[in-house]
Amino acid sequence: MATCLSVLLLASAIQLLFERGEYHEETIDSISCYAEMIGDNCRAALAFEDAEDVEETLKSLKAESSIVFACVYTEEGKVLAHYQHPGLTDKLSPPICQKEGYRFENDYFKLFKQINENNETIGTVYIQLDLSQIKAMLWLKAGTITLIVLACSIVAYLVSSRLQRVISKPILSLAEVARAVSEKKDYSTRAPKQNNDEVGSLIDAFNEMLEQIQQRDLALIDAKNQLETRVKERTAELTNANQRLTAEVTERVKAEEKFRMLFEEAIDAIFIADVETGILLDCNSAGTRLVSREKSELIGKSQKILHPPEENEEEFSESFKKYISEKRDQTIETQVITRTGEIKEVAIKTNVLEIEGKKALHGIFRDVTERKQAEEALRTNEAQLSNAMKIAHLGYWEYDVADDQFAFNDQFYDIFHTTAKQVGGYTMKPARYAELFLHPDDRQVVAIEMKKALETTDPQYNRQLEHRIVYATGEIGYISVRFVVVKDKQGRTIKTFGANQDITDRKRAEIELKNTHEKLLETSRMAGMAEVAADVLHNVGNVLNSINVSTTVITEKVSESEVANLEKLASIVNDHIEDLGTFFTEHPQGKHIPVYLTEVSKLLIDEQAETISRLQVLSDNVQHIKDIVSTQQSYAKVSGVEVTTSITRLVEDAIQINSAGLQRHGTRLIREFEELPDVEINKQKVLQILVNLISNAKYASSSSEKEEKIITIRIYKHVEDQFRIVVSDNGVGISRDNLTRIFSHGFTTKKHGHGFGLHSSALASKEIGGSLTVHSDGVRQGAAFTLELPFKPAEIVK
Repeated sequence: MATCLSVLLLASAIQLLFERGEYHEETIDSISCYAEMIGDNCRAALAFEDAEDVEETLKSLKAESSIVFACVYTEEGKVLAHYQHPGLTDKLSPPICQKEGYRFENDYFKLFKQINENNETIGTVYIQLDLSQIKAMLWLKAGTITLIVLACSIVAYLVSSRLQRVISKPILSLAEVARAVSEKKDYSTRAPKQNNDEVGSLIDAFNEMLEQIQQRDLALIDAKNQLETRVKERTAELTNANQRLTAEVTERVKAEEKFRMLFEEAIDAIFIADVETGILLDCNSAGTRLVSREKSELIGKSQKILHPPEENEEEFSESFKKYISEKRDQTIETQVITRTGEIKEVAIKTNVLEIEGKKALHGIFRDVTERKQAEEALRTNEAQLSNAMKIAHLGYWEYDVADDQFAFNDQFYDIFHTTAKQVGGYTMKPARYAELFLHPDDRQVVAIEMKKALETTDPQYNRQLEHRIVYATGEIGYISVRFVVVKDKQGRTIKTFGANQDITDRKRAEIELKNTHEKLLETSRMAGMAEVAADVLHNVGNVLNSINVSTTVITEKVSESEVANLEKLASIVNDHIEDLGTFFTEHPQGKHIPVYLTEVSKLLIDEQAETISRLQVLSDNVQHIKDIVSTQQSYAKVSGVEVTTSITRLVEDAIQINSAGLQRHGTRLIREFEELPDVEINKQKVLQILVNLISNAKYASSSSEKEEKIITIRIYKHVEDQFRIVVSDNGVGISRDNLTRIFSHGFTTKKHGHGFGLHSSALASKEIGGSLTVHSDGVRQGAAFTLELPFKPAEIVK
């Protein structure tokens, strides 16, 4: 019993091991065949690094469902293209390129196969096969054999337990039948059962065994038939493979022809020279065009014919000697000479090939004359950009989070009145930067903003802030800082880029305005004239509104400046720092950079001129506020001061004070001025009234829904001793109820108004002997304010 069981188990184990080995050999042969076919089909594509062609070739593996992943590496081990079976849910990554070989790893079979061309490896094919189906089949067979062994063991046990009862004729009869079966091989013969004792059971078991053997015989016959069918199928597969190989050979011939065609039609010049003698063996059409010579003038000549005479030495040119000795597989830049003597700048990439048993130097010559010229133009443009940034008081910086370090340019140090050499270089730790340049009271504010930039999850995060700085001279200044962040794939901030602009002049003007305002309030308080203080505050407020508008325009101009794009440009140039020449001459984006830099420098110069102009307007307005303060301070002592002035000039001054707001709201101004002589008038009070009226008209017209905003100012003589100044608009108008209250103290229709302006203007007009009236046809019908004043020509007064 034990012997039978041992034999069955051993036979089953041997059968399983044999089938496992056979499956492994079939897998290796099959996948190797696929790898060779892929390699043959990809040789041409590898030569030109045509990823799309390789990817199409790899897609042919879709027919084999067990192949879950494949890729093709270049000679350098870089993945050129890969394929993943569409039914695979998990995304697989290409492994690192390895030497040729295979291995069975977990549930996968992995194979690396080199792609050779002229005994040189030009790439590698990698195929990954899913072994789960094969393992499942082997486990199924193992289970089946286990069941058969178990069934046979049970039968043997039953037979042996009944064997003791068989002693005579039944045994002989059984032996006779066994002999007959052995001699005739007729497994359909059965032993007759004579008794129902143990011998009868043995006979039954014997007959059952014959039945099983008969079934196995039939199964073996069926297996033989299946094997023959499989052999035929395998033969057919080999035939198809042979046909495919034949097709591949044909394709290879075509590929060689295609290579020759590409060699001739290549854009770059290609020369092939004998390593030992330096004699030119071949060249393409681009090569003949490069040196302006026919091929017959080059083939068979020394390679020295390609280079200027001063570079040639003995048998070989200096460049040729470098290629052979130390510059192989590298790109160097040198010069070639044409038949007419023209010198051209070229970049040469070389490698050594074996042609008909001889070593030859294969060189690719690229004309880089235009690139050299572009690099020179770039240097010029960079100088212009540097000047433009200096004019605009702009400095560029970046902060690397990993290194915890700032990097600055020269313009940055110019803002702080120092140089990189004086502070120890162009890089600096944040603590050092804060110690040298940040005002102690603003360091915490800057630290909070930097922390926000590092912790933000917004990839588009950008900020603008203003803070105090300390110049290298020890003086206090102000800068406006605008910066953006750069995130990695995990959303972490890895860098910040920014630009600083010196706004000290503007800040000082704002501080001076603030001080003047505070001084005005203190003067009014000390004089004890609450009404006068309210009047003064409103008049100053009108001028401050104009100043605020001008300041806003300047700020918007600075915010919308091309400096923000210079940050992006700096990032783009930094990304191509290794190949700037090629980037500026061949890249679609890089070709536009020189022209763009020229235009940006012009724009920055124009912006500087406009900013200076607006700062001058701010200075004039500040002076006007000083005049108002001075007049109001003497108001208690002098009831009225009249000076000779031009009415037209006075109105133009009021317009100029409001010009920034008028331009910002797109208001069209119509002047209807009658020519009048100079008059004696309280110039300061009239100016304050006109500034107030024009400001109100601007507000009314800008608040209306009409597309065109219009303000009309008229000057004309009304009667012999009076003249009028009328300020009208097409704005929101005044309701009938409000017409009677428009000049009341504290009455206003503005959202943020205080009701002092028109009230104080009406009082001022009465104080200088005139009047202020208003007319409106109703809401959305506009309004007209008429200032009527005494007409006192200067000549008559004198």
